[in-house]
Amino acid sequence: MKLVAYNLARQHITCVRDLQGTEDSSHSRYTPIVAEARNRLSLFRILHRNFLEWRSFVDDLLNPKTKEVDDTLDELNRLLLNYLTCSYTIREHFEVSFQHRYRNEPIKRDEYDKFVESLSMSCWSFAFFLDFRGYVQHRGFGVGHYSRRVDQTEVHVKIDIPSLPPATIRGLCGADFLSRTKGCGAVLRTINR
Repeated sequence: MKLVAYNLARQHITCVRDLQGTEDSSHSRYTPIVAEARNRLSLFRILHRNFLEWRSFVDDLLNPKTKEVDDTLDELNRLLLNYLTCSYTIREHFEVSFQHRYRNEPIKRDEYDKFVESLSMSCWSFAFFLDFRGYVQHRGFGVGHYSRRVDQTEVHVKIDIPSLPPATIRGLCGADFLSRTKGCGAVLRTINR
């Protein structure tokens, strides 16, 4: 087996040297780990493309020359669902991978669970988007209404989440989250941004 270098810009492979004995055995050991890491990183690229699709669609709505179509609300919901589902998939892939890798080490698995809980408590956007994804996946659409108005000098686009009763928002965010923020109104203001 040989160690090679690949130049992506030139589409050229250069042979560097033969692998040594321990490197050859390490290659077999680490190939599945590298393949898994490549797949996980691919999920982030897919998430980024989902965001770019959402952004491009909203930018098109802001273009006064864009002709509005009947299924705009459906498309907004589809793009938001794709983004939220992909973000959830990333979390699930990492959790399953971690649980599998440390299946015989309960202390490591507990540390991971505590880390995710701590992240949810310290980073409200992480917790909210996971919960919002759950709402969109199981209860209702993420975009409840949108409006677009084209004036002579500007385009106004407003995208609203559905009107959620306070009990639903408490269910999405939890009481701890609502007490750390300024209640349901802060959640809605943040989402509407």
